[in-house]
Amino acid sequence: MFLPVARPFIIVFLLLITFPLLNCSVKLDESNARKLMEDVFKARKAGSFRKEFTLYAKEDFEIVPFEEVSGTLQTIVASAGRFKSAKHRQTKISRRNQLGKGLVNYVVLTYLVTYSNMQLEESYYFVGESTVPKLVYLTLQYP
Repeated sequence: MFLPVARPFIIVFLLLITFPLLNCSVKLDESNARKLMEDVFKARKAGSFRKEFTLYAKEDFEIVPFEEVSGTLQTIVASAGRFKSAKHRQTKISRRNQLGKGLVNYVVLTYLVTYSNMQLEESYYFVGESTVPKLVYLTLQYP
């Protein structure tokens, strides 16, 4: 008899506890990350891979070595054609368990990027614990 009344109270109480815990370690301001992405896309529009790759935190690419990331990105972009535009689609927080570090929070910016030959959905992962935007890895997929 008391269970139906207690159940909504418990759910609300748990939600109130979990929301502050989920966002407490994300310090990165989204506008700083978006400004960095504007610089990345300006460099890509100019066709300057060297300038673009200086914006990535090379030492922080732990899941895939940075040389493989840059080589793959250059190959895909070369076959995709000339960069035309990038449209921001969504921002989310992703939590991933990394060996030796535990649970790491990322701020993920997803863009729909249009090239002359194709469109790609590109997701850029920034370290959430840092106030300075540190872009550590990215994913590319067809929309």
